[in-house]
Amino acid sequence: MKIKIYKEFNSELEIYWNKIEKSSNYFIFQKFDWLKTWQRYIGNHSYKISPHIIVLFDDNLSPKIIFPLGTYHKLGVKIFTFLGGNQSDYNYPLIDREWVNNQKLVMNAWEVISNHFPDFDVLHFEKFPENILNDFNPFLKILNFRIHDKAYFSKIPKTIEDFEKKLRSKVRTDTNRQLRRLNALSGVLKIDLNNILTDDKVGIKEMIKQKRKKYALTNVPDIFKDNDVKDFYLNLHKNLTGNASVHFSVLKFDNHFLSTHWGAIHNGRFYFLMPSYESGKFAVYSPGKILLYNLMTNAIKNKLEIFDFTIGGEQYKKDWCDNKIDLYEYLKAKSFKGFVYVIIIKLKRKIRNNSFIFNNIKKIYGLISYLKWK
Repeated sequence: MKIKIYKEFNSELEIYWNKIEKSSNYFIFQKFDWLKTWQRYIGNHSYKISPHIIVLFDDNLSPKIIFPLGTYHKLGVKIFTFLGGNQSDYNYPLIDREWVNNQKLVMNAWEVISNHFPDFDVLHFEKFPENILNDFNPFLKILNFRIHDKAYFSKIPKTIEDFEKKLRSKVRTDTNRQLRRLNALSGVLKIDLNNILTDDKVGIKEMIKQKRKKYALTNVPDIFKDNDVKDFYLNLHKNLTGNASVHFSVLKFDNHFLSTHWGAIHNGRFYFLMPSYESGKFAVYSPGKILLYNLMTNAIKNKLEIFDFTIGGEQYKKDWCDNKIDLYEYLKAKSFKGFVYVIIIKLKRKIRNNSFIFNNIKKIYGLISYLKWK
C-alpha cells in the first residue's frame, strides 16, 4: 500500500477521485465536485480549513481509499476532521467495493492512513453512517465510535397508489385538504419542480430569505448570515457534473413564494436537504407539506429508489419515512488543549440535554437574532 497527500483539489486528484467513484458506494457529499465547491466557497473562507486529502493505493498503484480530511482552528485548538462542514450530512471515505467487506484489509489500510495524519489537538469524525447503501461501515469496528444522531429515509414505492397506502392517513388527508383550500383561492397556484433550470437563482435567494426568518423565529443559529454559505447554495448547481445534480423546486401563488426546496439527486437517491416556507398568512395552508408531497410523487414518476431526509430526528420526518440510519461520532483528544476542548464540547451537550437551561439560552439567542432581523 502507498499513500499520497493532496493539499488542494487539483486535476491529478480529480483523476483518482473519479476512478474510485466508479468502484465504490458513497453519498453525494463525497463527490469530488461537491467537496471542491464547498472548499472553494466555505472551506477556504469561513472554516479556513487546510485540506489533507489522503489517497491510498494498492501495489498496482490503483486508488482504493480516499479520506477527504482537513485541519482548522477553533478556540485555538487544531481540529482534524472531514471536509464538508455543515453542508455534508454524511461523512465517509470513498472505499473500493472489493475492499469494503474485507475487515483485515481495511484495518491494515487504516494503520497506514492514520500514520500519515498531520499534527492536531483533536480528531473529530462525526455524522459517520452505520451503512453506506448495502455496505456496513467497516471503520466502526476499528475505532471507538458512539451513536450521536440519526438520519431518516424512505424507500420509494413503485407506484403512487402504493405511496398513498404507505403514507399515514392523517398526513395524506391533511395535505389534500390544504391543497384544495389553496386552489379555492382567487389566484394562480403553481408547483414548479424544475425551477433550478429557469429562475436564475431568484427562488434560491427567496429560500435563503425564508430560512433566515425561520431561524430567527425559532432561535436557531443562522447559517446564512455568512455570505460564503450563501454563495455555496447559489452556485453548486453550476459545478456538479455526471450523475449528480442540484434539484430546486418551488410552490408559488400569484408569483408569491409559499414554499421552496433546495436538494439534490444522485444515483437514484433524492436528498431532501433545505426546505423552506412562508411564515406569513399562507402558512396555515401547510405549503411545505404540499411541496414535499409533490416531490415524493415526482420521485416515483422518475423511478428514483430512495427519498433521503438525511440527518436529524424532526418529528415530521418520521411521518414520511420507514427507515433510519444511525450516525456515529469519534471525538478524541491528542493534546492537553484538545482534552480541554473535548470537555467543553461534552459540557455544552449536557446543557443542550437539560431542557430548562437550554430553552432559556435559546430564548436569549432568539431575542438577539430577532432584533437583528428587524
